[in-house]
Amino acid sequence: LSGRYGVPLGSAQGLFILLQLTLGAIIVIFLDEIVSKYGFGSGVSLFIAGGVAMTIFWQALNPATGVIPTFLGDLARGEDFVTAFFAGGPNTMMGVVATLAIFFVVVYTESLRIEIPVTYSRFGGIRARYPIRFLYTSNIPVILAMTVFANFRIISALFNIPWLTYYTQPPNGLVTVMADPLRTVVYVCVLLGLAVGFAWMWIYMTNMSPRDIARQLDEAGMMIPGYRKDIRVMEQVLARYIIPTTILGGAFVALISAGADILGALGSGTGILLTVGIVYSLYQQIAREQVSEMFPAVRRLIGE
Repeated sequence: LSGRYGVPLGSAQGLFILLQLTLGAIIVIFLDEIVSKYGFGSGVSLFIAGGVAMTIFWQALNPATGVIPTFLGDLARGEDFVTAFFAGGPNTMMGVVATLAIFFVVVYTESLRIEIPVTYSRFGGIRARYPIRFLYTSNIPVILAMTVFANFRIISALFNIPWLTYYTQPPNGLVTVMADPLRTVVYVCVLLGLAVGFAWMWIYMTNMSPRDIARQLDEAGMMIPGYRKDIRVMEQVLARYIIPTTILGGAFVALISAGADILGALGSGTGILLTVGIVYSLYQQIAREQVSEMFPAVRRLIGE
């Protein structure tokens, strides 16, 4: 309806595209069910990770227009290193470096966590730790923010509001940023506000709030040493960590996503965030499965 594919919906081409999109979605749903039943993780998540990885490798290594072959060709023709490094249109070697840097930063932050000591009152006070990840809400806030932006762009196309598309489209590369700094500032501020707001809403919608976690710990027979065994007390202690972590984690993923786009990272900032999160989650699931196979008692402990 918004004209994204350049043909009217009522035409033969429009109906064919509609049929293609519908069948594609159905196939993805069935494959997701197969992966969920016989494999690890989510099939949809694997499709996302595979699509982003394909885009990055294609933009970097395509023999005709890839960033790295173009860079090497420019150097072979005697181009200055700095000129060749930043040349090549929207995708440059700066984007390759930014992509690698964002990957390493996200992988590192995925492992950051705060560990709150707890004890099992039912088992003689056995001590353990309850981890709260820095990316407490994962990539959900920026995904929801990008969904809002996508809806804005559809509304912009339907009702011919060009500025709405302009300010909700991520800037791609330093050249675009320098050409219109105001657009970048507006985009980053709106993305940051949406991500923080969605992160805060998400923990209360998915039983991840301090009260929900306190209730879960109490039902499991756990308590925080040094504090009275009361859900309200545990909620207050957990809120000191969960609320700041939620806000900071939401702001961080928004800034990483925007920063990757500003630096011209291959693929997109959101795509890189999603891919790293999906691959890291898949790695954790495989590792947990291996541990449970080696130690059957662990499988019973984690409820598998």
